[in-house]
Amino acid sequence: GMFIVSLPFAVLRGGYWAIAAMVGIAHICCYTGKILVECLYELDPATGQRVRVRDSYVAIAKECFGPRWGARAVNIAQIIELLMTCILYVVVCGDLMIGSYPEGAIDARSWMMLIGIFLLPLGFLKSLQSVSLLSFWCTMSHLLINAVIIGYCILQIGDWGWSKVKWTIDMETFPISLGVIVFSYTSHIFLPTLEGNLIDRSTFDWMINWSHIAAAAFKAIFGWLCFLTFQNDTQQVITNNLHSAG
Repeated sequence: GMFIVSLPFAVLRGGYWAIAAMVGIAHICCYTGKILVECLYELDPATGQRVRVRDSYVAIAKECFGPRWGARAVNIAQIIELLMTCILYVVVCGDLMIGSYPEGAIDARSWMMLIGIFLLPLGFLKSLQSVSLLSFWCTMSHLLINAVIIGYCILQIGDWGWSKVKWTIDMETFPISLGVIVFSYTSHIFLPTLEGNLIDRSTFDWMINWSHIAAAAFKAIFGWLCFLTFQNDTQQVITNNLHSAG
């Protein structure tokens, strides 16, 4: 997701500890994702085979905590996660607009409000086909953005600040890095649907292993390279740094 553009800022605040956290949190997310999907299954006493008897986290919560409180707790948690994710995306958009028009008359909060108004009609989308089409073009633009940023950083290799990455941990700033990193891994909410739609569900573990390995490697390298390029001038959204090197 677009939270990757904030990972260099996480390296600014957390140094090599932030890079290690990108790998460690990926491992935790992968492990817990497998456990959550495993909870969708029960063993059939007659055949000894795993049978999918649940299709959502709500069903798991009902089994563990009862149909009343379990379902409510999971629904509330999912709504909070989705709302926080949406809010953070709007904040990132506001930062991007300020970076694009730094001398403009509109401040960051006003940009966020305008972006929120622009996004309101999307709340009326009812077709998953429309949502998937938007997601596809978002992915294409995201790949282009990543390629441009990495290409720019490689061109600046002669000015990289190898000694600028911190080895020490600052407990006042490291939680900022941790929050950015955790929110860059938001796949859990989709796992029951994703696993249920696989043609061969036995490949789920292979898929989640390699997807998290790829994500951890790319995020760690991306955050590290961008920070080496812009060093202490690294901004909260790395694309705002592209007009000048650090």
